[in-house]
Amino acid sequence: SIFLEFAMHQFLALSSLGIEILLAEELTELGADNVVQKPEGVFFTASYQTAYYICLRTRFSTRVLLNIGQGPAKNKTELFQTASAVQWNEHFESHHSFAIDFVGKSDEIRNTQFGGLTIKDAIVDQFREQGVERPNVDKKSPNIRFQARLVRDQVTIYLDFSGRGLFQRGYRQHSGAAPLKENLAAAIVKRSGWLNDVSKPLVDPMCGSGTILIEAVLMAANYAPGIDR
Repeated sequence: SIFLEFAMHQFLALSSLGIEILLAEELTELGADNVVQKPEGVFFTASYQTAYYICLRTRFSTRVLLNIGQGPAKNKTELFQTASAVQWNEHFESHHSFAIDFVGKSDEIRNTQFGGLTIKDAIVDQFREQGVERPNVDKKSPNIRFQARLVRDQVTIYLDFSGRGLFQRGYRQHSGAAPLKENLAAAIVKRSGWLNDVSKPLVDPMCGSGTILIEAVLMAANYAPGIDR
């Protein structure tokens, strides 16, 4: 509906260490509101329409997450209750496969696998209580992916809004042993100042597979990095 399309939602954009400030500036330029840079990433609010546009145009983010629930998670019981409060059938159906990525630890939730399993149990139980078949977990290629982030006994549950890593532009077929991520290459180009005058030569003496030069050309041409995904 039009209402859902333009309603404001809470998002978290992840990036590589050291370029969060570039991401925050970029998100503001792309139309995000309430942009706040924190150690875990850059938080912002946006409509779905703007968020899809950000996924298409962002050069510095690696992933965009949609906040779908949050609450206390001091122990397994609290984590389970917070996860159970999310209306999971609003986000996927029982015939879809899913995966949970869990980030963070606490005194009682000591490893990420335990945290992920607790949320998985809450999801499965909710579907069973609704009288439908339980959805299956697929860690490698799920239909939908969620991420839970535990910070100071509070957990925030996100839907993976952007899908696979945004640094994967779609043009990379083969890479060397230690490829430079595309979002980092874009940050290097941005920091270099070359975009202020693209008529000047751009030289990369350690070219490798050409990531910096490819990103520079795409930025100079204003080619949307997500257009080929």
